[in-house]
Amino acid sequence: MELSKKQKNLIAKILKNGIPILILLFILNFFYQETRKYDFVGVWFPDYEDDITIQFNPDYSGVYYDDLTKIAFHWKNHGNQLEMTMNDETKVYRYTIEGKDIHLQSDDESFILYKYGN
Repeated sequence: MELSKKQKNLIAKILKNGIPILILLFILNFFYQETRKYDFVGVWFPDYEDDITIQFNPDYSGVYYDDLTKIAFHWKNHGNQLEMTMNDETKVYRYTIEGKDIHLQSDDESFILYKYGN
């Protein structure tokens, strides 16, 4: 089957415009995945038997529920502030990230978390 000149031009145009877009999408996806390496943070609270995992992404929130103690732990992440609610008590922590350490600081306390990941 012979392709007409019109069909050849259409295929050439699709390849000419489509391949750079696919390459760009691949590169953007690579950088997006690289920035998500340190999303998850293990946090240990003395009241709990297990670690609690918090995801440090902008505008991300989540709930951790402990079956043993029947306590709900809720967090919201807004920019560089982490809002934690436990037992109807809400605290807001400002955080900075330095290497593998995440420094959490509120008005009355501060502590360091360790990032999981490369």
